[in-house]
Amino acid sequence: MGKKKVALIGYGYWGQKIYRYLKESEDFDIQYVFFRSLKNLSGDNIKKKYGSEFVSTIDSILEDENVPNVIITTPIETHYALTKQALLNSKNVLVEKPLATNPEHSMDLLRLARNQKLKLETEYTFTYSEALSRAQALVKEGAIGRVESINLTKKQLGRFLQYDVYALLGAHCLSILDMFLPVSGCSFFPRPLMSNKGVTTAAIISFESRDKKCQGYINLSLHCPVRETKVEIYGERGTLIYDPSAANTLSLVCYSRSQLRGTNKVDISTEKMYRSSEDHNLRRALKHFSDVIENGASDNSKRAADITEVISAF
Repeated sequence: MGKKKVALIGYGYWGQKIYRYLKESEDFDIQYVFFRSLKNLSGDNIKKKYGSEFVSTIDSILEDENVPNVIITTPIETHYALTKQALLNSKNVLVEKPLATNPEHSMDLLRLARNQKLKLETEYTFTYSEALSRAQALVKEGAIGRVESINLTKKQLGRFLQYDVYALLGAHCLSILDMFLPVSGCSFFPRPLMSNKGVTTAAIISFESRDKKCQGYINLSLHCPVRETKVEIYGERGTLIYDPSAANTLSLVCYSRSQLRGTNKVDISTEKMYRSSEDHNLRRALKHFSDVIENGASDNSKRAADITEVISAF
């Protein structure tokens, strides 16, 4: 099968990154790019400044039946309307997170995709991580025993927009958590720590599974000048640590919960370090979207709807 024809809607910071990966993709052939500022330019000026695939109207994308796939990288408030437009025009969709800000809107998009027999994927960057996928496999294999606690941290400096830290950073952490513990089966207890113009910009979210067997917290901040992402998964027999900034992006340590006699140490039975590049998760996201379209891989539409449901309650 040849490359799949795709259009890109949105050309900001994230859209430009997606565009670069699309240009080198073995799975997709980019046919159109549209963003709002192009409406004010003539066709000749657009072609001269940007390239032949850039167009001045979204209708060029929606009305072309030969382009069945769309990627949406626009501001959060536009995701629902644009995704719905694309689905109504028989397009498979990959949309930047979050899918929507209203749970009813998320469910509306899920129903529409199902009724139209289309694929709907939300781009949660870290869920395509090679290291986190390995961690997920290790947990399923029982490498650390039953998971008792999960702690997640996501911090950076800015962006101070109309959206709170739950939507901007919390969605990432919830998508990671959902890889190991379904968020639909958890209770969440948010505690705002800081705000800017009435918008929460730092928070701690504690959570527990409804069966009370696993609990943890999510630490979020838009005030940290040192970017930090970290996942700690604690099991009965060991611990997994994910840190994309470390040389070893994933570490596994299995140990006994008793001290070695006469020492302050514990008996470590397994200690493994894994290295993987975290620089190209967007490339893996596009590959997964291709597999969803072509090979019947599951999309993450339920995960996206569950995350919207959780965040809307904060």
